[in-house]
Amino acid sequence: MSRQYYETYGLDYQLTIQSKIGGSPQIINLMVIELNMYEDMFGPFMRMEVVINDSLGLIDKLPIVGDEELVFTYGNPNEQQFEQTFVVYKLSGRTNIKDRAQVYTIHAISREGHKNSLEYVYKPYIDKKPHEIATDIFDNQLKSSKKMLRAIPAEDKYSKITSGQNPVQVINQLAKEAKGP
Repeated sequence: MSRQYYETYGLDYQLTIQSKIGGSPQIINLMVIELNMYEDMFGPFMRMEVVINDSLGLIDKLPIVGDEELVFTYGNPNEQQFEQTFVVYKLSGRTNIKDRAQVYTIHAISREGHKNSLEYVYKPYIDKKPHEIATDIFDNQLKSSKKMLRAIPAEDKYSKITSGQNPVQVINQLAKEAKGP
């Protein structure tokens, strides 16, 4: 039977970090001091900051050098499970607190945000509708999971030759110049 109200003990979650270059995936729930997941008001991508109290030498076991994946799996009391994957881009504030213990912050961004920082659009779009261009850029440059882009159809035709902008920059330019129905 599903529970109707949230319990006072909080959110059930599992945070796993895994590296593409070696080491086995590590569940780091017991090392987490603070977990912040947010969407920046000025940016289009989800970010995560995890403050870790590490006395096991996680940095050396994996090692953490960037491009690791943080898999955040959480469920609500109604037993519905959600999973989000973030890519580590920075480690900051590394401080020794005891002989074998240190505290540091892992910074991560959603897969789409990571892909946006690495991808560039070099493609001519001649006499296309803005929503068709945006959908094409999203599907070919940014899409990394089951997420979809819902673009509002526009009536005007548009010609654009992209010259190495990030996918989100091109989509934002289209949004500014498109005329709605």
